[in-house]
Amino acid sequence: MEIKDLSSEQLNSKIVTFEDRIKTMREYISDEDDDYTRSNMQTQLYRYNLTLNALKEEYRLRSEYGDQKSEIDDLFEKLKKEMLDKLNTRIPYQAKIYRTINSKISIDRLLSELAINSRHYNSFGFMKKEFLSQFPDELLAKRNFFLGATDIVQKGGLSIFIDSKSKHYGASESYHYGDCLSEHFDNAESYHHHTSTSSHWNQTKSVHFDDSKSTHFDDSEPQQYGNAICTRA
Repeated sequence: MEIKDLSSEQLNSKIVTFEDRIKTMREYISDEDDDYTRSNMQTQLYRYNLTLNALKEEYRLRSEYGDQKSEIDDLFEKLKKEMLDKLNTRIPYQAKIYRTINSKISIDRLLSELAINSRHYNSFGFMKKEFLSQFPDELLAKRNFFLGATDIVQKGGLSIFIDSKSKHYGASESYHYGDCLSEHFDNAESYHHHTSTSSHWNQTKSVHFDDSKSTHFDDSEPQQYGNAICTRA
């Protein structure tokens, strides 16, 4: 039986069971002197942890989405399949990405992967409003994705912008795709793709790709690739 098919009572019971198994296995490992046996135990412990994480993720999603959980599950499978279908597993680096995507156990984990490695997924067309808008709005907001947003002010952390207008301060890190317009100050770090347009002041660091255009002031440090145009004011 798959985890998503467990009743609430079964799910809670399995969480307790695997927490106990992990605790017991750790005790066995600490008392075991034989390297081969310890290695086998550590492998089993790793599997127990994977299962426990999946069970807890299911519990979290049920708590968060309630009656909409089955719809979220269906959407997750649809989006994951859409991504996997665009990858050629005969190409080593794409095969690695395939395994990474296929290992994700929830729509939240899938979007988190897109946020952390957005530049890798950009080349497959996943950093476009048409694809990302399929994710629930509340989940996009949680992972700091902004699609077609205006007047966004970022003062820290990691954010992804698609066809948006924004300003960035402090030690923020931002990625811009599509037709973005942005301003960057302080120590902000940013990456610009497609037809994004940006201005940079102070000690900002930025990397520009595709047909992006940027203007730089003060001690800002740009890098440019492809057809990107960086102008020093």
